[in-house]
Amino acid sequence: MSIAKPRGAGKRLTRAERREQIMETAVKLFARQGFERTTTREIAAEAGISEGTIYRYFESKRDILFGFLETVAVESLDTLISSLAGSDETQAINAFFENRLEIGAHRRDLMKVVIGEALFNQEFAGEFYSRMVVPVTAVLEKFLADKIAAGRFRQMDTTVAARTLIGYFLVFNLFGSEFSGVTDSLSRLELSEKLSALFLDGVRAVPQT
Repeated sequence: MSIAKPRGAGKRLTRAERREQIMETAVKLFARQGFERTTTREIAAEAGISEGTIYRYFESKRDILFGFLETVAVESLDTLISSLAGSDETQAINAFFENRLEIGAHRRDLMKVVIGEALFNQEFAGEFYSRMVVPVTAVLEKFLADKIAAGRFRQMDTTVAARTLIGYFLVFNLFGSEFSGVTDSLSRLELSEKLSALFLDGVRAVPQT
């Protein structure tokens, strides 16, 4: 019987490839058995490397998790927003929601692990805030400020607006499947368009004078 080799076995990986291998292996274990219950020894065994190798790339188990989250949530958002520089606001907000919902659909189990850890571990919560919430908010604030400067958005508190956007996708990504089938009855594109319209147009029937 043949045994499947770990990803990267049989060839020399670049530093970037090894980091990615460690992160992907670790997050699968975190999602499966929880962050606290997963050890670096288990991560190393699953990846087919020595435990010491992990510490050549990451300072700690937590650093592995946040390294992964920064890649999929922060860096990808920066890239997305940059690619939408010439788009109108509706296209841009639609693309933002669709991108975030897609990430959440693939990583919902991991997101629940992260949020659960942040709720009960103050130190973890602080690092989550500084490494995730602050940079994501900054990217969104700049996008909103640019639209205000271009006359496309009204004057607003960009920090509050940015955090509102974050709140939208966190709620739907974490609990969407439990919301009476809402995400089951709508495609990701349809849901993105509804969230975009709600953010851009609000809920008031007639503009206040």
